Amino acid sequence: MRPSREERHARMKLSEVYEIFIEAKRAKRRDDERKCFIDTQGNPTVDPDMVDFKALVAAIPTGGVYPAKIRENPNYKKEAEEGIRKVFFASVEKKKHVEEILEVTTQLSRLIMLSQLIKLMKAITNLKTKLMSSAGNAWKHAVPVLKRVKI
Repeated sequence: MRPSREERHARMKLSEVYEIFIEAKRAKRRDDERKCFIDTQGNPTVDPDMVDFKALVAAIPTGGVYPAKIRENPNYKKEAEEGIRKVFFASVEKKKHVEEILEVTTQLSRLIMLSQLIKLMKAITNLKTKLMSSAGNAWKHAVPVLKRVKI
């Protein structure tokens, strides 16, 4: 099946972005604050593999709408290009959001493991206290066994 006009235009835009991205990557122009590579003008570039292709195709005006909108509004071309740019940069924001979620999830899992360790230590302490109070001399025999338990 032949790709639509919008799909061809989207692939053309992706190839343009790819060339800019590769050039910025080769030149090692990385903006650590924004967590992306930047072009020669200082604008952020996007890894084309991170772009949602379907969203990009949807942002491109259809062949029948575009000429009519240009006649009505001379600034429509700029508005359409801005819509396409928003799709590209939404991909960067989406990636940042995913990285933040992963970081928070990692921190939560560490806290959960720590809270489980604390509960285990409390249980061992309670067991030790019960053994000491109820066993009397038997406790002396249990101490070497408890010392071998490693947490």
